[in-house]
Amino acid sequence: MYLRVNIEDVVAYGRCDCSSSSGGSSPVSVLSGPSESDGYSSSDSDEFCPDPYPTRPSSSVRGGLDRTVLLTESSTCVLDDIDSRHQQRMLALLPAFSSPVDAVARAESLSRWLSGFGVGWVLDMDASASGRGGETLPRREVGRRVRAWAQALSTMERVFRLHHRELTVNQVEALGELAAASAGAMLKLAGAVAALESSPSKLLTSLDVYVPVSEAFPVLGRMFSWGPSHPVSAAAEETLAAVVDAARSCCRDLRTFIRSHYPWRMPQGGEVHPCIGFWMGYFRCMLRNRISLCLVLGDGDDAPPLAPGVEEGGVRLGLVAEFISCLEAVLEDKSAALAFPGLRQVFMLNNTLAVVRRAVRSDLKLFLPPGWVRVREERMERYIKSYMDASWAPVASRLDDAKPSAAVLRWRRTNRLGAFYTALENACSAQRWWKVPNPTLRSMLRKTVSENVVPAYRRYLENHPEVCTHWRASTSSPAAFRPWVLAGDTYSNGLAPISGYSLRLPRLSALKLVGGAPPASLPQYCCGTSFGWLALVDDERSPTRLVLWDPLTNAEVPLPCLSPLSRVFISGDPLTSSSWVAIATQLKPDGEAALTWRPGEDD
Repeated sequence: MYLRVNIEDVVAYGRCDCSSSSGGSSPVSVLSGPSESDGYSSSDSDEFCPDPYPTRPSSSVRGGLDRTVLLTESSTCVLDDIDSRHQQRMLALLPAFSSPVDAVARAESLSRWLSGFGVGWVLDMDASASGRGGETLPRREVGRRVRAWAQALSTMERVFRLHHRELTVNQVEALGELAAASAGAMLKLAGAVAALESSPSKLLTSLDVYVPVSEAFPVLGRMFSWGPSHPVSAAAEETLAAVVDAARSCCRDLRTFIRSHYPWRMPQGGEVHPCIGFWMGYFRCMLRNRISLCLVLGDGDDAPPLAPGVEEGGVRLGLVAEFISCLEAVLEDKSAALAFPGLRQVFMLNNTLAVVRRAVRSDLKLFLPPGWVRVREERMERYIKSYMDASWAPVASRLDDAKPSAAVLRWRRTNRLGAFYTALENACSAQRWWKVPNPTLRSMLRKTVSENVVPAYRRYLENHPEVCTHWRASTSSPAAFRPWVLAGDTYSNGLAPISGYSLRLPRLSALKLVGGAPPASLPQYCCGTSFGWLALVDDERSPTRLVLWDPLTNAEVPLPCLSPLSRVFISGDPLTSSSWVAIATQLKPDGEAALTWRPGEDD
């Protein structure tokens, strides 16, 4: 029996403190440390994009003032002040661009003009590299410079457009020379981006460059009457074509980048691979430039990026969904390196959930085909089944009676429990350091393990009472081999509602199995655990019924009920001892009183 995965339930958990009694992040161990719900720390966040749900400030309207309006008015004033300063610089530099031509004066004035926008470094660039003197810059530095360059180009175009009508004819001619020199210098960065080696970051940088060049240069051409043969217009068309070709080439190579660009060292605990944050953030950045992406790729041989592409389960995928599927396929291939039984399935569970979570909690979900999430839910259900078949079916099979051998039947019956305990402890020891960071998924795995292993253990004890007797008779400490029962967090009055119980063997690396609630006919509040028995009462404050219950055999022993009642303990196992005693404690005004009861005594 396996649970059905519902992504909405699993993804509903954000970051939380998981140090509660539910245990650590291992699917079986209670000894692992706390973890976050989705497996990401701050260092694992998206490489290219910030968190899609940042902490939002409180209301922007206070004291009757709308801060949004104030910010808008303030921003307008700031822009006017910036434009005024640039206009003053522009008027001061125009004489250098008037006739007669003075090359030295023009070069110095152009450098001062560009430096005023923070992009004087474009004069030192050539068309073969993105750094000074041909030196290749790091990706983050290239991105920073492209953003500064785009802002500077936009500001220049606005200053030229707003103030050129206020100038004299001679000043307009000089402004045209300044604009041509500035535009030619600014094209150096676009050419350098197009000349970069093919890489994932080159595609995003090309998209960032495409829009400013395609928008600003035609405006400048119309403003100053530059025809198609003008050197700046011709250079802009050539550079734009190079940028488009570079973007298309990178897009064609992106599947290869997914397979080889990021280091594929596999996490040995099955946790989320860091490449998930890198690539899902990358896909979101692609969509940030979705308009330029469509314009760049739509006219070429490639299909439009958001149009149907390859098929998945009979559904035509868009380009972004296709890239996500490629990432999932690479994860599946690389998971073969995790050879331990069940670890590969845990790894794929964690990473499939991480992919889905980042997709459905961002604008990526707008470009996923219908049924995309359900396909991943079914895939995760298959991973859970494979995990059970690989890790826990061999454990439960130690108790299987399907293929008895007459020659070794007696030996099997007396040693099968020993083989089960050994297999159980081996599985727990192996999975002790595995990670399932999401609390819902971790709880689902534990419940699935419990629902498949505990019933097999219980059936075996019920079907072979003679083996159980022989086993107990041959050991000096029968209780050491019975699963202990651990309840959840207690309330302030000492009682806990048993919405679920957990069983584990009292050994190192012991398994914690999450079970269900007691039968509905039993009380639902726990007031003590001893020798594998739960002491249950029907009310947390004024109980009227007290029952001992063994979750493994489902045996019940009614006890006289005290009210109020603090805790109940037993001195031995009622199934194996005839002289066991129940001990109950009651809170009194002057302290705590202890009362005892033996089987056969009156209430």
